[in-house]
Amino acid sequence: MKRRRPSSQKRRSSGIKPPLGVALSYAAAIRGWLEDLQAYILKTVLDGWESNRVAFPGTVPRTDASDFVGTKIGGINLYLEERLDPSKLTPEIAKFAKRVATKNGEEVRRLIGISAGDIGLKTTLDGFQDRNVGLIKTLAGKQIDDIRTLLEQGEIGAWRVEELSQKIKDSFGVNQSRADLLARDQTLKLNGDLTKVRQQNAGITKYIWTAVGDDRTRPMHAELDGTIQQWAVPPQISPDGRTGHPGEDYQCRCTAFPVLDELEEPG
Repeated sequence: MKRRRPSSQKRRSSGIKPPLGVALSYAAAIRGWLEDLQAYILKTVLDGWESNRVAFPGTVPRTDASDFVGTKIGGINLYLEERLDPSKLTPEIAKFAKRVATKNGEEVRRLIGISAGDIGLKTTLDGFQDRNVGLIKTLAGKQIDDIRTLLEQGEIGAWRVEELSQKIKDSFGVNQSRADLLARDQTLKLNGDLTKVRQQNAGITKYIWTAVGDDRTRPMHAELDGTIQQWAVPPQISPDGRTGHPGEDYQCRCTAFPVLDELEEPG
């Protein structure tokens, strides 16, 4: 017995739903960590700023600009190493990974009618956690690089505390937007990876590529929509020749609708 291939509308309405609610919560958590860093940085770099002789001649002497900036950045780096220590950060990230896994498990079970095995799930979740620790530390490190540049520019321009404070806050606004993108991208990737693992555990070897179909859908992903793909052979997903499955490309919202012939008895 062969099932008729479901229409695009059917696949989009009844297929696996990405855990966008978890992505929003994860983004809020990352933004919170950045806000903590911002508060620490503001307190640290503004303390004694206008006593910096290089920026404000005639005030309490300091050796030179690099000493002042270097000391401030050094203290911030120590704070960052402690706050984003993998032993502390990983358990926090794991909470969101577990929520994605739970939601994905419910969606896969609803769609294929059985519970998939757990083989490979821990490896997938561990990989997500390790990767995200690195990405968050990189994002925070970029913020510190931006702060260093602002401090150096502030010394040259003799910025007052109020001006420096506002520029630091503005720079954090940019990185908080990056945090939102990071959370959404990584959540979609994890959902796609878990879908692959669970479908393969259930004996499903093929899926129908299902794109969202709106004006933000990449042209190549729109072309893949409705095509049957094999989990063992990822299709080309980008003009540069990269291959991958739904969710693996940056900010990819596509999903994999299972081909269930392998689970059916001949009629």
